[in-house]
Amino acid sequence: MMKYIFTFLSICFSSSCFAQNLAVLSTEERKFLVEMLQASLAQFDSSIANLTEAQFNFRPSKKEWTIAECIEHVCLAELQFPQIVKEELAKPANPTQRKEIKITNEKIVKRLKFRGFKANAPEIFKPSGRFVTVEEAISTFRNQRLKTIDYVNVTNDDLRNHFWTHRATGIIDLYQTLILMSAHLERHLAQIEEVKSDKKYPKN
Repeated sequence: MMKYIFTFLSICFSSSCFAQNLAVLSTEERKFLVEMLQASLAQFDSSIANLTEAQFNFRPSKKEWTIAECIEHVCLAELQFPQIVKEELAKPANPTQRKEIKITNEKIVKRLKFRGFKANAPEIFKPSGRFVTVEEAISTFRNQRLKTIDYVNVTNDDLRNHFWTHRATGIIDLYQTLILMSAHLERHLAQIEEVKSDKKYPKN
């Protein structure tokens, strides 16, 4: 009898440890996300390097954003996504909600980067000159991205069993939220390149 009790307790303990380990990012998950965040940051730096004031403020048409406005928008979003993660982590984990996710990591990236998919920015993310200079927005963005990369490198937070809903993806977990954040930047870097390709874009 004692043998069966010991076996049962061993199975329960092992299952508990396994569930706990699932809550911590694997080495592969951590590496994938860090490399994605670093790559889009490098792309950002390259895209805006050495631009003049005229180039930052060039508006292709009345309804289109300037490069400076694109930067303000991605900065505001970059500040908000970690706040969403923090707020959702403060709530109880809900592993059963995973079955409600209908989108893969790869499809999140594909959907966000596809410029044919149009979405109006929430009011709080619309450019409105909230930064004194474009340099301030760039610095704020870059500092926040580096903080996020540092966080992903060391965190043991349960990013896989907390969820929220984004209108472009439906329900996603917090790990996917950071993937979405990186893909969101790439989406607007493509927008910046569209501005640069306008025939009236200043040469200097």
